[in-house]
Amino acid sequence: MFHIPERFVCICGLSVLATLVSLADASAFRGRTPDLAGSHGVDIEMEKAMLAEIEEVLGSSHRKATEGRLGRIEAILRTTYTALPKNAQGRLQDSAVRYAMHRLFVQRHAWFVQGLDPAGESFNTSASTASTLIMQDQLPAYVLSLFERRVGHRGFDLHELAVLAATFENLVHAEALGRLEHTYRALSRSTKDPLSQEEAMEVIQSYMAMYVLGMNFSSVTGEELVAQRDAIKEVYPSWPATQQFVLDVYNSTAPKREELGFESIATVIEEIGERYGRWQDHECQSLKVQLVEIEDRGSGRVRLSDFYGGAVHGDNWQFSESVQYLRQLGALDESDPANLRVIIPNYIQSPSNCVASSKYYSVCCMDECEEIMRHVEDRVGAPDATAGELAAVVESLLSNASSAEGRPLSPTLRQKLGEVAEHHGGRIPLHGRLFAQWMHYARPRECPYPHASGTTAPMKAEDWYAKTGLDPSVSQDEMRAHAAAAGGRPGSKEGYDEDTAVSMWTMEEELIVTRPQPVPARSSPLRGLAFLAALASGAVALFQVTRSAAEKAPQLLLPKYNQKLKV
Repeated sequence: MFHIPERFVCICGLSVLATLVSLADASAFRGRTPDLAGSHGVDIEMEKAMLAEIEEVLGSSHRKATEGRLGRIEAILRTTYTALPKNAQGRLQDSAVRYAMHRLFVQRHAWFVQGLDPAGESFNTSASTASTLIMQDQLPAYVLSLFERRVGHRGFDLHELAVLAATFENLVHAEALGRLEHTYRALSRSTKDPLSQEEAMEVIQSYMAMYVLGMNFSSVTGEELVAQRDAIKEVYPSWPATQQFVLDVYNSTAPKREELGFESIATVIEEIGERYGRWQDHECQSLKVQLVEIEDRGSGRVRLSDFYGGAVHGDNWQFSESVQYLRQLGALDESDPANLRVIIPNYIQSPSNCVASSKYYSVCCMDECEEIMRHVEDRVGAPDATAGELAAVVESLLSNASSAEGRPLSPTLRQKLGEVAEHHGGRIPLHGRLFAQWMHYARPRECPYPHASGTTAPMKAEDWYAKTGLDPSVSQDEMRAHAAAAGGRPGSKEGYDEDTAVSMWTMEEELIVTRPQPVPARSSPLRGLAFLAALASGAVALFQVTRSAAEKAPQLLLPKYNQKLKV
């Protein structure tokens, strides 16, 4: 038997693809269409044809949603798109599309998508393994064909990237409506009959319970649903706060009527999907606050003995992942074998802290480094910059940060940035492992350490257990042993030298986008097939519909807290 700490098993949802989708707000699906003709570089005739084909594939309601959301998505993508390297046609190639999509959906909804999230590999490496699986899916094949015909092998410009993202979001919206229909069925209600406000809230709360617990909407029985909903607080103590969140969304979204039809309730579900990822991040911030309180000398790390200390010396069981599992997550600093430490941002953003999910995505902790990177991209406005330019931009960020982080760049950090510049002949690529590594040491509490691809394989607790048979939680005896071994080390608040601070530094580079290659003047059938594979592995990796362990065995895991993976 083993425990699973707070966000560590709400986890039972799938870890699948699809940050693809923002279960958009009501205005996104029913609102006014913006003036698309004003978008820079947009071929209006091509857009009309593309949207017409989207309508043919997905239905008219999806086309309306796509049109309504384009402007908002394009505005979010613009900064990153501008800074990313382009191909010979001035467009994004497949690995850059995957990277931009991943960041878009993490920023909008805290959605992490298998097929977009590199999961321990580089974007280029993991992209190459996904295309075969993706092409087996009928719907992805339709959409792939649609975009391949309209975009061709030129790659994606900003507007086309926004159309792609909005179209993918509509697929998730359709999934949410299907899940809502299953919820009605499980509660023996008809989607054609209006519901009282009390009945409507029962449906919405039941939907949310299944969403959070990762239950199989299509096969759940009424008895199973009621039993899980009634017992949810035992395994998910944050359920009352989640209920209040749902009620707040209902009050701000649902029509002020005595009875509500299916469409009105669907609007509430859409808005819940739109807001939930950012709302649930307050739990992540609570975890971070607790970790920073026991941080090892401003390093963005917590000594393992202190990490386990809450369980040994108190009643705080939320930090109980085993050493083996922390290593798998990429959250363990082993540069000093005698003093193992947990890397705060890597731990916070790991799959162990993912919660609700759909067949497309998992809701995980927000990436705090995203806003920092967007600021750097906005100030630089190019794919690369000199060491001096980057130092000035990041130092300005540090000076505007909290007092704990508001410090000038150290001589060691300036030296390391110079080494990266020298490695690249003077100009540092913004979207590569070396700059990400440097950003980690400049902002160690927010930016995760970028392990070299293939050295970690982050996965959810249930997947780890299924693969290894090992308990992802540590025993109390092991916790006590780690705590006892900590005697005589420097206190967590004492200072240390800069060389120790960057003890995990390596000069291994991995770029999101390699140097653009010239495009052949003449195309060929083989070229077309190669592009299909590349596009599938990139943009359309978003569509891969995987079967999660939670769908297959929903009783295996429940949200962590006081029931950490009881097996």
